[in-house]
Parts: sequence; C-alpha cells; structure tokens
Amino acid sequence: MLAEIITPTILIWGEKDMAIGYQSIKDTQQFMKGSYQLETLKAGHWLIQEKFESVSKLILLHLNNNKNRN
Repeated sequence: MLAEIITPTILIWGEKDMAIGYQSIKDTQQFMKGSYQLETLKAGHWLIQEKFESVSKLILLHLNNNKNRN
C-alpha cells in the first residue's frame, strides 16, 4: 500500500490524451487525502506544448493558493 498523499495536488489532463485514459484520471482522486483539483483541457498528451498559457495559469494559481500549506 502506498502512503497517503496529503500534498495539495492539481492534475491537469488533456481530454484527447491517447496515452492516459479517463478511467486512470478518474481513479486518481481516491489516493489523494489532501486537497485535490482535476483540470481538463481540450488538448492531447503534450499539454505544455499545446496549451502553454492555460497550463501555466493553472499551475501558478495552484501554487499561490497553496503556498502556506504544509
């Protein structure tokens, strides 16, 4: 059994990802015991190349919202 994941987590997934299916993404939340946020984008597997602005904004928002959490 893996240890509980209590770190605030954001998962950014591309709806057109051919490598990681939706079921895998959906099942991830059960392992997260800390705050968890799933964001989906209309993109494929290479999110940073396809949606750089969107990914950057989501990551920065996540970091700012969780900067004082342990």
